[in-house]
Amino acid sequence: MKRIIIICLGVLMVLPIVAQEFRSGVLAGLNFNVPSNMESRCGFRMGVKGELLFPMVVKGLYAESALTISSLPWKSEKHIYPRSGVVGYAKAVPYFLNIPLRAGFKLNFGRTAKFYVNVGPYLNIGLFGNIKEFLRDANNEPLPWYNADPSGYFNYVGSNHIVDWGLGFGTGIEVASHYQISLGYERGMRDIMRSSFDDRTIYDSRMRTFTLQLAYMF
Repeated sequence: MKRIIIICLGVLMVLPIVAQEFRSGVLAGLNFNVPSNMESRCGFRMGVKGELLFPMVVKGLYAESALTISSLPWKSEKHIYPRSGVVGYAKAVPYFLNIPLRAGFKLNFGRTAKFYVNVGPYLNIGLFGNIKEFLRDANNEPLPWYNADPSGYFNYVGSNHIVDWGLGFGTGIEVASHYQISLGYERGMRDIMRSSFDDRTIYDSRMRTFTLQLAYMF
């Protein structure tokens, strides 16, 4: 983890030295979160982004990063605790500070449009969120929440990780040098949570997020 952070910081320090142009903008979009071993849920993202262009190095080469507030909701599949016979599932809506760092190429597409692709790592830092677990006993009667911890998602009994990282890529179209629409995918490299209950059941799922994003560059 420390190596990843050091490498990313080093790249951020070097890029401005060789870049010939910097642009900033705002963005908003949707997250379609499909974690492994869980049901898909829809969230959102919004924030600011920046681009560094390198026309003197390779025409069309660029790098981008962003700071966005991103919700990544999920719902677990129903599971049975062998010892107690209780059936349950959980719903959660965690919010992260999403920091991607990507490199890519832009290709002219007509007179006023450009097609682009990019790829690179990302870092998610947990901010806040909520989680509830729905339980039913062996007779299918509803039970109270397993955990009603008011401190929220990242202090849940399942020890939800506050930091997540992974690899993302995207593709999109830029129109009139200002308007961007893109599709992307982020694949988490760390388990969402490792949770031990009365039967020592272990959750083992990772973030898989498809994104639809609109941006305006100044």
